[in-house]
Amino acid sequence: MKRVLMAAVLTMVVSFALRTGTVQAQGPVGLKFSIPFNFVVGEALLPAGDYLIKTYHSQMLLIQNPRGDRTVIVMTSPQDKKFTEAGKGLGKAIFHKYGDTCFLYRVENQTEDMARQLSVSKKEKEVARLLVTPVLVAVAEKH
Repeated sequence: MKRVLMAAVLTMVVSFALRTGTVQAQGPVGLKFSIPFNFVVGEALLPAGDYLIKTYHSQMLLIQNPRGDRTVIVMTSPQDKKFTEAGKGLGKAIFHKYGDTCFLYRVENQTEDMARQLSVSKKEKEVARLLVTPVLVAVAEKH
C-alpha cells in the first residue's frame, strides 16, 4: 500500500512538473553537467546537452536542462559515499552503457557528501536482458 501511495504521489509531482515546464528544487544549487550523449533517466530519453542535477526533497533527484523544457524527477536511494580519487572534489554522473544506450545510474556530490543511486528502470532491465554487462561511464561536473 505504501508503494502504491508513493507511486501515486510521484506521478502527480512528475505530471505537474511536465505541465509547468520548470520545477524549482529545494536546497542546494546542484551540479552542472555537459553530457555528450543521449541518455535515459527512468523511462525518459534525454538528448545530449547541459543539465542541472540536484536533490529534490530528500529521496528524489531533479534532472533539468537550462531552458527548463526537459525536466525529470526520479526516486533514488542513498549510497555508500566512497568517492574515487579521480576527480576528487567534483560531482559525477555515472551511467550504465549498453551498446549505444546510456542509463543514468548514480550521482555523486562530494561537496555535499552525497551519493544517490537510481533504481533500475524497466527499459534498462529490457536492454540488460539482451546484452551482457554494462560499461560504467562517468561524466565530471562542469565548472
